[in-house]
Amino acid sequence: MVVVRLAVLGSVVILAIGIQISHRSSQARVEGREEAAEAIAKGRPRLRRAFETSDRLPPDGIGIDRDTGLPLQNTTHWCANCRWQDFFGGARDAAYNERILEALAAGKLDRFRLRHKLRTKDQIASLFSGVRPDRLEADGAVLSIGRGAFDITYHHDVQRDDNEFNWLIVSAGGTSELLRLSYPTSYVDRPGSGRRGSRGPYDAVVADDETSLILRDADGYAWVIDLPGGLVVEVAGPIP
Repeated sequence: MVVVRLAVLGSVVILAIGIQISHRSSQARVEGREEAAEAIAKGRPRLRRAFETSDRLPPDGIGIDRDTGLPLQNTTHWCANCRWQDFFGGARDAAYNERILEALAAGKLDRFRLRHKLRTKDQIASLFSGVRPDRLEADGAVLSIGRGAFDITYHHDVQRDDNEFNWLIVSAGGTSELLRLSYPTSYVDRPGSGRRGSRGPYDAVVADDETSLILRDADGYAWVIDLPGGLVVEVAGPIP
């Protein structure tokens, strides 16, 4: 009799856990679709994808989805005690992406496609050919682009171990984005053994009707930056 009661109790507990998980998963999907609708309303649609790193760029250095041209958002979570959170996060992200792709299929997100900003190394090199680029070298240097539509502030810091940390703050319309000028993980062409941080100074040119900033570092690697979105479209190099 005791065994039967324990078996029944165990079944009830398992059923309750299953119902709770199903409810939480459904709730996460609702949240994901709501978050996507909010991102679209704010003009910040992204496709969520786990890069298996805390960086904002995938290992290949391409910050947009090649098929749709939409920007990518890293959803990797580094947390030792978040197994349930990660599980429901996957359901939330899947629903978020579904809503974004629905809007894209309906023709509502075409203006956010950035595939045309992807460039080969030769195409990037041609942008620097025959022009005198601006140079970002001193900490706090500012570039004003598009008649003041975008302000680019360069920051440079050298740690005691001689590691360089370089980043940009892209400001537009009262909002700002911080972009680290680091090489993507597993980027096989990066100079220096194991060095993630790039070296300045940086040469800068503008393209795409003053909506793109292209930076070339001291080792000839380039960052193609979409200014309205405040994001890195790609990292490429070395530039011939």
